[in-house]
Amino acid sequence: MIHALSRIMPALLILSVVAAPAAALEGSIGVSGPRGGGTLRLIVSQDWSRPLPDVTRAVITIHGQNRDVLATDRVAEAGLAAASARPGSPPAADTLLITPDFPRDTDPVGADDLRWHRNDWMDGQDADAPAPIGSFTLMDAIIARLSDRNRFPRLVTIVLVGHSGGGQFVQRYAVLAHAAPAGTRLRFVIANASSYAYFSPDRPAADGGFSPYPAGACPGFDRWKYGLQDLPIDPGAASAGGLEARYVGREVTYLLGTRDTDPDLGALDKSCAAEAQGPDHVDRGRAYFRYLQLRHPSDLRQQLHEVPGIGHDQAAMLTSAEALAAIYDPARPEIQIIGNDHDNLR
Repeated sequence: MIHALSRIMPALLILSVVAAPAAALEGSIGVSGPRGGGTLRLIVSQDWSRPLPDVTRAVITIHGQNRDVLATDRVAEAGLAAASARPGSPPAADTLLITPDFPRDTDPVGADDLRWHRNDWMDGQDADAPAPIGSFTLMDAIIARLSDRNRFPRLVTIVLVGHSGGGQFVQRYAVLAHAAPAGTRLRFVIANASSYAYFSPDRPAADGGFSPYPAGACPGFDRWKYGLQDLPIDPGAASAGGLEARYVGREVTYLLGTRDTDPDLGALDKSCAAEAQGPDHVDRGRAYFRYLQLRHPSDLRQQLHEVPGIGHDQAAMLTSAEALAAIYDPARPEIQIIGNDHDNLR
C-alpha cells in the first residue's frame, strides 16, 4: 500500500511527483487552513505538476474502508484501458486518473501527511493530525486544481467514483459539494454504498413506501452521515431544502451488484442508523433511489443501474459495462437505465 512507501520515502512536497509502482505516479496536494496545514497523498496517471493540454477528463476514484489505494488505482487503470479499447473511444491519454489516499491515524505515514480517526474521512470529517482539515476540503482542492485553465486548458469533465466506503464518500460529497467550476461537468458514480444521506426523517417502510422513522428506536438515525443533522461543514446559505434541490440536480449514477445481498457482510454498516435504511446493500440502494423518485418525480437527474451477477466486488463493479458507461460514456443507449419504473425497484 502507499502507506508502506512512506516508510522509505521522505514526505513529498506539495504537488510533487515521483515514480510509483504499476506505471503510475505518486503525488500529493497540500492544503492550509487557519489551524495549520497538511498533505494528502494520491496516485495520478500523468504528471499533473506540469500543464496537461491534452487531458479532457479527470476520473477520481475513492478507495474503500480498507484503504487499499494501490488496488483501487489498478482497478481504475483497468477500467480506463477497457473504455479506451472500445471502437471510437478517445485515447487513454485524454483522461487523468487520480486516486487519493485517506489513511488512518494508526497507519505509518509522514509527519505532514493528513490522517483520520478510523473512517471519519468517509463523511467529510476533519483529519486528526497534523491539522483539522476535512476530507471534503481536500476534494475541493483537487477539483480547484483541475479547474486551473493554465494547467488543464481542455478539461471539461470531472467524474468522482467510489465503491462501498468510497461510494459513501462520493454520495456525501455530492450532497455538500459546491457547484461545478464554470465550464466543467461534474459527475458522480456511487457503487454498492452501505448507506446514504437522507433529506428528511422518512425511511423505508414495510409496505414499500416511506414514513417518519421512530427516533426512539435509534436516536442518531438522522444525524450526518445518515441525515442532515450535525453537518461536518458549514453549508453556508443553503438550507436542507436547498441542499436537496442541488443534489437531485446533480448527475449521479448509482450502481448496485445484484448479488450484494448478504445482511451479515463484514463491509456492511450494521449500525441502527444504517439498518433503518434496509437490510443489505442492494435493498438500501434501491430504497434510496425510490425515495428520491417519489420526492422528485420530474426533476431528478439521476440514474440507477443494476450489475447482474456481481456481489460486493470493487474490481468487478467498476470495470463492468454499466460502470464504464457511467464513467466514460453515460449516454450509451445499450445500457439499461432503471429510472422511472417503480415496480422494477421494489
